[in-house]
Amino acid sequence: MVKMKPEASSKHEKQSELFRNRLDQILDHKHPLYQISNKIDWKKFEKDFGKNYTEKTGRPAYAYAC
Repeated sequence: MVKMKPEASSKHEKQSELFRNRLDQILDHKHPLYQISNKIDWKKFEKDFGKNYTEKTGRPAYAYAC
């Protein structure tokens, strides 16, 4: 069996990362949903609702045959 190594990032790809915008730079900080999101206590939300979710339940993914 021949294992393929992942392709190394090209110089062009690395340079394009320099110019990629961060999400917080793209979003409108005056939008009501953006403002509300900054007022939510995300740690509490994660603590209260996180117990209802687990990575071990649900149907596992399978590889498609090509």
